[in-house]
Amino acid sequence: MFLFLRLIYHSPFCSKPMSCKCWLYTFLSVDRPVAQSYADQPKSLTLDEGATAQFTCRTIGNPPTQTHKWQFSGKDIPGESCSACVITTFVKTSVTLSDAGWYSCTGTNSLGEGPPARAQLLIKCK
Repeated sequence: MFLFLRLIYHSPFCSKPMSCKCWLYTFLSVDRPVAQSYADQPKSLTLDEGATAQFTCRTIGNPPTQTHKWQFSGKDIPGESCSACVITTFVKTSVTLSDAGWYSCTGTNSLGEGPPARAQLLIKCK
């Protein structure tokens, strides 16, 4: 986020201060708190039945990410969450047609849960 400032300078050498002002402009970079954003989002995959699917997600938060969780079709995947991690990877071995769908990674910090980063898994029939 950038903040725009206008500063007015009155010259001491000017007899009419209002006619001798100049405008100085500057930009300040401000680190604003955000729930989460994603540095690396999981990539959608098209795999053969029986292959291994691997999704990786990396978040950036200010304050830092405290937890991640993975979901399949909007429901938490049991055992697929981590605390105090910046990068998380979900691995699904021997995928079947029933594993096809949307997978998402969500990061949480003290400001709350960020939006999910989503990837689709498509399975090719044998």
